[in-house]
Amino acid sequence: MNNDIATFKKFMAQVTKSSADPSFVMAAKSLEHAYFNNLLIALEGYFVHRVRAIELKDGNAMNEVRVISGSLMLNGGVMGTDSTIKMKPENTVLKIGVGEKI
Repeated sequence: MNNDIATFKKFMAQVTKSSADPSFVMAAKSLEHAYFNNLLIALEGYFVHRVRAIELKDGNAMNEVRVISGSLMLNGGVMGTDSTIKMKPENTVLKIGVGEKI
């Protein structure tokens, strides 16, 4: 994952400094949102078989990744809920509330 992020940053730096076409720069920047959402889904895949008793259900960062990943895949990129998790947006890393676009 770190290599993927470094490669993306290097690509964006190169695009920004070398492209004379502003529409190309804007198109490349628009990839960032989808790219990092897909990386989050890939990250969730590493933990898909985690033991829920160890993960807990208190709205921690692992819970947040699980809910966001599920929301991206199954809820059209809108933050959903998981009835087994007690998440409060104000206590999460990204502070995304139910019904908000991710």
